[in-house]
Amino acid sequence: MTFARQLREVFLEAGWPAHGVYRAADGNAGSTGLFLAVQDGEDSPGEALRLLVALSEFGLHAVKSTKRSLPDRALELLVGRRPTP
Repeated sequence: MTFARQLREVFLEAGWPAHGVYRAADGNAGSTGLFLAVQDGEDSPGEALRLLVALSEFGLHAVKSTKRSLPDRALELLVGRRPTP
């Protein structure tokens, strides 16, 4: 949760709207790494690409996925467990 909170603070400082940090649902609790969800994978908001690029510039790789229940143009970043080396 600490890393997720740190990311939220960076987004807020950069002027991006960030709406909290929440615990993962039971089905996602064991996931490792970063996952960026958008509502429609075929028509992703431009912000999704900008976020992926920004994360990669800091050596962070996020897997892009779709989540139909998201509002139009919304992004959701899931911060999973730290991968083991």
